[in-house]
Order: sequence, then C-alpha cells, then structure tokens
Amino acid sequence: MVKLYVVEEGREVVEQALEEAESISTSVVAYAEARAALARKRREGVFSAEEHREAVNALNVDWETFEKPEVTEGIVRVAGDVAEEHALTVRAAASEESEESAEAVFFLGFDSDLTKAAGQVMRTYEADGISDENRP
Repeated sequence: MVKLYVVEEGREVVEQALEEAESISTSVVAYAEARAALARKRREGVFSAEEHREAVNALNVDWETFEKPEVTEGIVRVAGDVAEEHALTVRAAASEESEESAEAVFFLGFDSDLTKAAGQVMRTYEADGISDENRP
C-alpha cells in the first residue's frame, strides 16, 4: 500500500493493478503499518515534513475507499495454519485468508514468500497481469 504514496520500485505495478481493480480490500491493520512506513520514510529523509503530511493526507482519503473485510476467529485459525505451513507472519496470513472468500479477488504483494503462499489459494497479480498459475 505504501507504494501508492512513495516513488519506489514496484509502484507502476501497484498503479496498474489498481486501475484494473473494481475495488481494493485490505486489513485494518494495514493502516497502522502504512503510517509507520510513511513515518520511517520521513525519518530516513525520503520525505520532507510537508511531503510526509501530503502522503498521510492522501492515505487518509484513499483509506475511506478501501474495503476492510472483518477478520473472524475462523479466519484467524485458518491463518495460523497457513502461517505455519508457509512461514508467514500471522497478520499476513490472516489478510490472505480473509481475502480468499471473495470470488474476484487477487493478491498483490512484494514479499515473494507471501505471494507464493497466496498463489496456493487465490489468484495473484504480477507485473504482467493476474496469474492463476499456482492456484489449485
């Protein structure tokens, strides 16, 4: 998500995916993670104070348009299994599992292990479009 607000490698892929998407879903935890990442970019000197405020404001505007599926206990339990099997963080696995229930959902990420695991249960978005290659 941070790639929407920072010029860095992979941004074009995110922009292309969002242009093709009918809607965007994310975990509510992603907001705190995005704010932390934007603050880190400010501390690292990537952003001036004004650019940081603009990025946070843009995130806040966009956040209202994102769907945020509820993470239920059932999803968390399955996410635990997925995390164990694929050595993922629990939050990453929970996000993956909560998105699995929607029909026209695809996963976009830049962590290769997470993307590989997501490909086992859903379509993934690659630089050249959506892939069903690893999906059962």
